[in-house]
Amino acid sequence: MREEKLLLVSEVCERIAHASDLNKTLMQIVKLIGEALHAKIVLICLQENAYTPLRLVADYGLFVSERQSFTTQKTITEAAFQRQKTINIPFSPPYSTHSSIPTSLLTRVNSLLVVPLLACGKAIGTLSIGRASKQVFPGKTVIICESLATPLATFCQNILLTRQINAVQAGAANGQPHSGAGEASGSAVLMFRGKPVVPGVSRGSAMVLAPLESLEILDLQKSSNPPHERELLREAIQEVKTSLKKITAEIENILTEADASIFAIYQQLLEDVTLHEMINKYLQEGYSLDSSLSLTFKDFSDTYEKIEDEYLRERLFDIKDVLLRLKNAAANIRNGQQSEDRPAEDKPSRPERKIILVARELLPTQLIASPLKNVNGIICESGGQTSHAAILAKALRIPMLIGIKELPDIVKAGDKILLDCQAGLCYLHPTNELIKQYAQPLIHSRKLRDSALSVEDCPVDDSPRTQDGAVVHLSGNITLFSELPTLHSVGIRDIGLYRTEFMFMIRNNMPDEDEQFRIISRLVEGAKGSPVTVRALDIGGDKPLPYVDWGQEANPSLGWRGLRFLLSNPAFMHTHLRAILRTTALGPVNLLFPMVADKQDLLLAQQALLEAKHSLLKDGLPFADHCPVGIMLEVPSAVFGLDKLLPEVDFLSIGTNDLVQYLFAVDRGNARVNRWFRQCHPIVLRILRQLCREVSRFPGKRLSLCGELAGMVRALPLLLGAGLRELSMNANSIPAVRDYIGKLNIDECESLWEKASNCDSDTDVQRLLDEMMHQKVMSQYPAT
Repeated sequence: MREEKLLLVSEVCERIAHASDLNKTLMQIVKLIGEALHAKIVLICLQENAYTPLRLVADYGLFVSERQSFTTQKTITEAAFQRQKTINIPFSPPYSTHSSIPTSLLTRVNSLLVVPLLACGKAIGTLSIGRASKQVFPGKTVIICESLATPLATFCQNILLTRQINAVQAGAANGQPHSGAGEASGSAVLMFRGKPVVPGVSRGSAMVLAPLESLEILDLQKSSNPPHERELLREAIQEVKTSLKKITAEIENILTEADASIFAIYQQLLEDVTLHEMINKYLQEGYSLDSSLSLTFKDFSDTYEKIEDEYLRERLFDIKDVLLRLKNAAANIRNGQQSEDRPAEDKPSRPERKIILVARELLPTQLIASPLKNVNGIICESGGQTSHAAILAKALRIPMLIGIKELPDIVKAGDKILLDCQAGLCYLHPTNELIKQYAQPLIHSRKLRDSALSVEDCPVDDSPRTQDGAVVHLSGNITLFSELPTLHSVGIRDIGLYRTEFMFMIRNNMPDEDEQFRIISRLVEGAKGSPVTVRALDIGGDKPLPYVDWGQEANPSLGWRGLRFLLSNPAFMHTHLRAILRTTALGPVNLLFPMVADKQDLLLAQQALLEAKHSLLKDGLPFADHCPVGIMLEVPSAVFGLDKLLPEVDFLSIGTNDLVQYLFAVDRGNARVNRWFRQCHPIVLRILRQLCREVSRFPGKRLSLCGELAGMVRALPLLLGAGLRELSMNANSIPAVRDYIGKLNIDECESLWEKASNCDSDTDVQRLLDEMMHQKVMSQYPAT
């Protein structure tokens, strides 16, 4: 039985991959699921469009008469579909009147599992499984069915699209227009899947960027006048420097200095001694400037492509961008032309038109040279999450999808595109019907994008209450200043965690004190009097700096990182702490030290902080009399040594990501072992309760949780049951968490915690969480 279940997902995916007749394959799949799970019935229901109810499209185990009387209205199926949540219940009061099956089946089906099929950022249907047992489905079966839901949803989406296309073609054959054909009438809807880099939903007309001029070595040219080529290089460097200064000035009007400083890296590259030496080496060998630039790029490419770290590897794009700009500047100088940042042919003919940029690869300067106010989305064949183009797109809130290899070959300028970067989908030639289905996501995404350029006032709702009146304080985790509008848009002012790493990772050298102060101070001012918790640089591990020699570490997560790195570099730590302290004069700032292992670590950090204060006093620079100091609870030794740490700090923040990683000795970035990364394990729950109780013995000390677990809606009852009342999370998790808080009461959360903490495994805990969430979901649908 167990092996059958394990093979089920791969077998269903295999059927989908080789499907020729879509409807026939769907019937085969429900039969396969029914037999593998020993189910009495398996049903797949789909919603054809936003205006029609769910309709049964495939079933296993139904008689003809039962199939004819089947309905989903006011049923558990409809509830799971509307709430977009799995429901797993027995058919006992108050659920029996909400069964989504004919009455005749109640004699052989006693429990039902309904899993929503999610695609395009919304529910398109449901997968329902019924069995004879009166017990709810076990957690493992739920996990398997939820795993099946992802490939099934994509497959069913293709079925729906195929039906729309057939309807369009049938209408065209009869000489009649079809309301769903949209502006792409006569062009079939094409769906592509990629990797989302920046979330969001958008639509627009394609603006296809021409392939970048090549730096590949095709035909090496020698020069008859080497001195002339060296002079040409000097002039080209000056030309590019001037151009980059102009770009930087333009982009700083839109982005914070931290985001715009990407282009400072280009300036640094132009002055880089190694780069100059490599280009001049080939010039001295008699090659032309173009050939020298190509040979230099090959040398860098051979080196960088061997680097495992994605962020460092993608710095090759920056080098390529600079070398291409030098090549283009040299060509313009030869031709007596002035170089332009935006060639005329790249400018859209209708500047008011909303566009989707489509490119094989996108360099930061190309993105900035585009009409940013009109860019609604970006699609790239290559690139990565940490490329500077992706970082800029994130800062500008432009939905971005990468890894679609076929699209640049198919799409034409002006083609209509619908981009769903929530689900990782791109639709070419979307129908009007498909666009209607996306109406609300498009409106919501556009509102978020519009708020990206300024921080506006909005109602604050950061302390929701449970049903019995317990206050839960919510705050936000952010990395970029440009994320602040999103946080404000969901009613949150307090910043529970500001990660300082980004301003260091985007540079080729350490930012000085004034640079750090400018970046952090803009965030403090943007918070408008709300507290900002600044985490001291937590670098190392999975976040190395490109300009620091880390050497070879067998296990970076346990190595030279966080506070250990800072204490090993006292001069840098001194500068860093001075910059943070200076921002306390502008608003309430809390300082959080990462990776504190014991009291000795904390005392060394506090001594460094005291020295930074003394030096600021000596220099006459203002800072607040008191800056609350806290520590991240992420190293197990700190958890067990909390009694020594608590008297020395003002607050504590639990970092569950690393804490769980260290507790279970599991590298969460290693796919082979990530199933051992169990955030809701009973041991973790007991530690959370222990921390809450110990902190409560020290009046005035605050305890919050800022790890990934804080934003997991299903886990919320356990966090409240453990005693936590402060949670910090990414902005997109806040609405759902706030909503769920209002459905809970503390007594039931504490009762659930008691049950969960006595479970044997994380799987058992997940089952309890499912039951709790399904109970809350079903409370929205009282028996009639």
